[in-house]
Amino acid sequence: MTRYVLEISHNFRHIHVLTASQQDYIPGVKKAKKPKPGADPTAKRRNTAVYVTSLPLDVDVPEVKKVFQRCGLIAEEIDSGKPRIKLYEDENGVFKGDALIVFFREESVSLAVTLLDDTDFRLGESGPNGKMTVKEAEFSYKKVKTSEDVKHTSTNKDKKKIIRKTQKLNK
Repeated sequence: MTRYVLEISHNFRHIHVLTASQQDYIPGVKKAKKPKPGADPTAKRRNTAVYVTSLPLDVDVPEVKKVFQRCGLIAEEIDSGKPRIKLYEDENGVFKGDALIVFFREESVSLAVTLLDDTDFRLGESGPNGKMTVKEAEFSYKKVKTSEDVKHTSTNKDKKKIIRKTQKLNK
């Protein structure tokens, strides 16, 4: 496809026709970014998290990690390297018996539900509401962040760090 580019000189008499390959070399003109192949902007978000209820009230993150890592690699926080496991507490800071565990791969979610749903967290010891329930996490009720809740936006440095860590885990 040929595009017409008007070059204005001092006397307004020069018009040049440039081919597509010549247009790539115009100084000061940025080329539009092409979408990445295979990237679907309407793609469904992959769910890599499970929501667990009826955990024993004295459980801690390392113990939860030990039980759930049998189903797959648990994702880690980028800065601290801590496992992405959230133990939910009430207003007074007392553990409620619920947790959110984020896996690295989507397949781990179905495996965790299959293996651990309706089982005891500790052999022979039921949680506060009976056997532990494990289900896919739902994000439809996710809290909307206010400007006070947002610490910072991702920088290029953070994005590069995420990419490096993901590539390392995929090896």
